[in-house]
Amino acid sequence: MPLIEAQVVKVDYSLKPGLVALNVGKNAGVTRGHTFEIYSGTEYKGQVKVETVTDDTCAALVVLAKDGAKMNAGDRASTRL
Repeated sequence: MPLIEAQVVKVDYSLKPGLVALNVGKNAGVTRGHTFEIYSGTEYKGQVKVETVTDDTCAALVVLAKDGAKMNAGDRASTRL
């Protein structure tokens, strides 16, 4: 999987297990099925899997959440840590 860096722009936990919007899409090489690791500074928060992709954004489902960690807008995302 190519190295792609992104930022979380929105998180919605009303849809279980959680939905995360990232500020990268097709133009950055993102495709459905890519996974991103979510973190803030040195704190690892979990993993999301891309389900829908537009030119400049994507939406991903939370597939792994570190106990007690909440993903938030402004968190960083990367296809590799």
